[in-house]
Formats: sequence, structure tokens, C-alpha cells
Amino acid sequence: MLPVRSMMKVTFLLPVGILCALSAGPSIHPVDLRSAVQDEGGAPGPEHERLMKLAGKYTTVAKMSGGMSGESTGEATFTTLLGGRFLLQEEKGTMLGHPFEARKTYGFNSQAKKYEGTWTYTGSTAMMMLSGTSADSGKTIKFSASYEGASGRASPFEIVMTELGPDKFSITMTSKPEDGKPSSLETVYTRKK
Repeated sequence: MLPVRSMMKVTFLLPVGILCALSAGPSIHPVDLRSAVQDEGGAPGPEHERLMKLAGKYTTVAKMSGGMSGESTGEATFTTLLGGRFLLQEEKGTMLGHPFEARKTYGFNSQAKKYEGTWTYTGSTAMMMLSGTSADSGKTIKFSASYEGASGRASPFEIVMTELGPDKFSITMTSKPEDGKPSSLETVYTRKK
């Protein structure tokens, strides 16, 4: 424990040091608040417009293969967010006989030129992070995805979103386990009429 005299010095010198650092001006590299508020690529572009066309209500049919197999059904609603910059997916259904809910977000990072997303669902407290690209102007988007597992290591997946028609698309999630035995879940989304 510090003696009282040393504690008084620290208590006095710490605020003085902070004030000196703040008044030092340009020699300290402050964050450019303009870029934090809105980047130059902040307006939605063609990639966003294509994603936003998915907005609407859908029925879902999911099929599992690999280690576990089965089929389940559900419903999903896709909603545009923040002026067409992001797409929110809210989904309910059953998986292996158990009900689940999911919330997923998708967007296109105009500066990084990559599609990005997050996935969450009631079967886990982890957040899966997605980063992807498209070689065909957004008709097919291939994501690399992962979440941190119990061992502290990343659990990797490949997620592919494929347009099947104006009112139908699929999302296929394939695990990439170390043992080399992947399993996959393909969900087909059909727009409600």
C-alpha cells in the first residue's frame, strides 16, 4: 500500500497529467469525430439496394445434413434498418423438435467493400460474426463466419446466401470442424403472397 504522502502526489499529479495531455494539441492524435459520425461511404449503394429487396415476410423450410439430419419449418421477417443501410432478419421455427428464435443482421461495408453480419439465436449466448464477398453483384454472397466456443477457439463456418428467384432464396451454413466431417443446414425462404 502506498504511504499517504505518495497517494496525495498521485491524486494531484494524475489530473494534472491528463490536463497537460489534453492541452497538448495536435501532437496527440485525436479521433476525427467526422469519420466517427459519418464516413464518406455512408450512403447506401447498389449492394444495399439488392439486400433491401429481401424485405418482407417468408415461410422457411430447413434441412440438415451431416452429423444430424432432419427438416423443420418456420417463418421469417426481413426489415430494412437505418435508411436502407442494414437488413434485420427475425425468424421463428423449430429445430430438431425444439422451438427457436433468431435475430440476424446483414449489411455492406462500403469502405471495406465487404458484406458483414451478425447472427444470434435462442440456442446460444454467442454472437456469430460474418464477413463476405460476392462475385456476381450480390446474387450469391459467400461469408466466412465464426463464434468463440467453450475452448476459447473460434468455431468456423461458411455461410452462402443464394438468390433462387425474385421471391425465393436460400442460406446454407456449413460447419468446418477440425475432424473434417462437416454438417450443413440449408434454409429456403419463400416470400408470402
